[in-house]
Amino acid sequence: MEEAIKVVHKILARVCLPDSVTYSAVVNGFCHTGKIDYSRKMQRHMQKNGCKPITVTYNFLAKWTLQNWILIRGTGNVEQE
Repeated sequence: MEEAIKVVHKILARVCLPDSVTYSAVVNGFCHTGKIDYSRKMQRHMQKNGCKPITVTYNFLAKWTLQNWILIRGTGNVEQE
């Protein structure tokens, strides 16, 4: 995951900014590895740079936030797709 973070920083440092699909993939990657806070920061970063989140961006955040909450609360098992 550390390598992915370096790649994201390189992409963001270039003149050509990523699009909503790229940002969404990064958000999902952070969520998938349990870095929910990083994914939220990335979502805010994309909006700050004028890139509107798409439905799938919010779906990733909602899914992983809920799964994380369920696991923390210990209220049941989370089924993986």
